[in-house]
Amino acid sequence: MSWSYDHVHLKASDIDGTIGFYEKNFGAVKKFAAKVRGMTITGMDISGMTLLISDTAQGESPKPGSADLQYGLIHFGLRCPDLEQHAAELKKNGVQFTMEPTDIGGGTKIAFIKAPDEVVIELLQRG
Repeated sequence: MSWSYDHVHLKASDIDGTIGFYEKNFGAVKKFAAKVRGMTITGMDISGMTLLISDTAQGESPKPGSADLQYGLIHFGLRCPDLEQHAAELKKNGVQFTMEPTDIGGGTKIAFIKAPDEVVIELLQRG
């Protein structure tokens, strides 16, 4: 298997304040903002590291400091060259998928798994 780091995604109670914090304190540069599943996701670059910051979508009720949907760290992402192949291998190992591999357009596929201690990991294959 070949995996690499892709991004960290934070859900912010104050998206503008959070973006400002990373810009001010870490030199983060805003690369994009997009509406995805009812929320705004802003992509930031910190010295080559991708940080995604999103607001709350309508109907979401994040809980602070829990493994449930929350403010703070939502998940981290791992990239692979062939998501379907790696997903099959993970399933053989008994890994629980909370979202099966899904094509989200542009040749990109994503899936989500549950890791120990309720940690959520996004698996993705970029197009």
